[in-house]
Amino acid sequence: MKIIVLSENTCRRDTETDSAPGSPLPAFSGAETEHGLSLWIATQHHAVIFDTGASDMMIRNAARAGIDLSRADTVILSHGHYDHGGGLGYLLRHNSHARILIQKNALESFYSLHEKPVYIGLPQDLRLPPRAELLTEDLRLDDELYLRSCA
Repeated sequence: MKIIVLSENTCRRDTETDSAPGSPLPAFSGAETEHGLSLWIATQHHAVIFDTGASDMMIRNAARAGIDLSRADTVILSHGHYDHGGGLGYLLRHNSHARILIQKNALESFYSLHEKPVYIGLPQDLRLPPRAELLTEDLRLDDELYLRSCA
């Protein structure tokens, strides 16, 4: 299994060498950063995008890393916050076939209540395609992939 960070809060400087295994830094230099997370996970049988970050930045970073997002066969959104699923609409323009797995409750409205209520859910104009599956329980895709639902 190989995991490449496409979107995260931190980034390697161009002067740094490849990070040690387990480091959260992207595996390529020049990556943009944002508040959010997106991972490319390549297994023996799958190409998975786990979360899509907050914007289209994961698409640009994937291109920098030489990753063709149209090869992904599965997209998993961990939960319904913009910083983990805000890039889904952009990704849908680059991949028209991947199975999209998302917890049903991720489509609810989420707010940060720190000072005043601020909407932090998925983009309100996001339209999920018919291939999207709304999960309410655990799902075993095959011998490699098992999703644990918190719904």
